[in-house]
Amino acid sequence: PTDSTHWFAASWGGGVLEFRNNQLYRRWTVGNSSLRAANGAGPNDVRCGGLLWGRDGEVWVTNSLSDVPLHRYDPASETWQGFAVGALNGQAVRRIIQAENGDLWVQTRTGGLVAVRVVGGAASARVLTSGTENGNLPNPAVGAMAFDRDGELWVGTANGLAVLFTPQNAFTGGSFSAQPLLVQAD
Repeated sequence: PTDSTHWFAASWGGGVLEFRNNQLYRRWTVGNSSLRAANGAGPNDVRCGGLLWGRDGEVWVTNSLSDVPLHRYDPASETWQGFAVGALNGQAVRRIIQAENGDLWVQTRTGGLVAVRVVGGAASARVLTSGTENGNLPNPAVGAMAFDRDGELWVGTANGLAVLFTPQNAFTGGSFSAQPLLVQAD
């Protein structure tokens, strides 16, 4: 984040590209990182749907259709660590964002959102999907997600917009249901 000439690109099928001094420095894939090939695909088909600079100064990457769907890369030591996340294992995963408290939120293709908390070498997860007991999204097909300035999570689904007013409750046992937004015309 402090060096504008050092950046990364997620590739759907080619792993992660790391650029230094605005030149391709390294392509991270199965042979030199914890990234995995997509289940049922060729050994070089590494599908990375999203990445972000984390609050910890490391790069977080989603690895779609893999039994290790979340990875952390430390640019200083050039080391990778993969995390099996039960609710995401084998899923088609896409974007990743991070809450103020450090929790990661991963967008799936059709299974809603998954909150992930990594402590040490272990990851725990909580799924936000449709249904009153499961997160109350209008539809589990999520197209967009973003945190607002108040820390609330806005979620765009195939059936409309919803807001999770208490995303920090993902791992506390508190209220964890999104509220659909209805806009009346006239």
